Amino acid sequence: MSWLLDVNFLLASRWTTHVDHEQVRCWLDSQEEFHTTPIVELGFLRVSLSPGYAASWEDAHQSLVSLQARPSHSFLPDDVMATDSPETRHKDTTDAHLVSLAARHHLKLATLDMALVSKPWAAGVVFNPLHILRVLDQGSSDYTTTRQTQPHEGSVEKLCEEIRAYEAASPKP
Repeated sequence: MSWLLDVNFLLASRWTTHVDHEQVRCWLDSQEEFHTTPIVELGFLRVSLSPGYAASWEDAHQSLVSLQARPSHSFLPDDVMATDSPETRHKDTTDAHLVSLAARHHLKLATLDMALVSKPWAAGVVFNPLHILRVLDQGSSDYTTTRQTQPHEGSVEKLCEEIRAYEAASPKP
């Protein structure tokens, strides 16, 4: 499975001050392939330079260049017209566009935004990877998919182990 990252997921992967940085970084390190787009990269720069992160242009730019240099990164040109996105409220237009772009290229959209995950027009395309990780259900060998609605509990090291085990057991396309 290949992923398109949204802005909040990209921010979490790059900035150590983000509350989900370690978990997102661990998940991203386990992926064979992921994508960014012009909209996501520009959003990353915009938010990184805002007072909330207060990154310098040099730091934000270098962080993005470093991500782009990873062997698992692919740049996805934006080939979806704005009129191809589903009808949404004004606050959802960019998210809906990214959903359309991911669907067109048979990708999943990785986000930390559970409100986005719950949108009807995002169903089957948008997931929070930190919430869908398969974990052993109460010590049994049965995997469960309840993580879509439950945050990860436990250490980052345990999460990384779970990610590696799940990815190793998952069939490759």
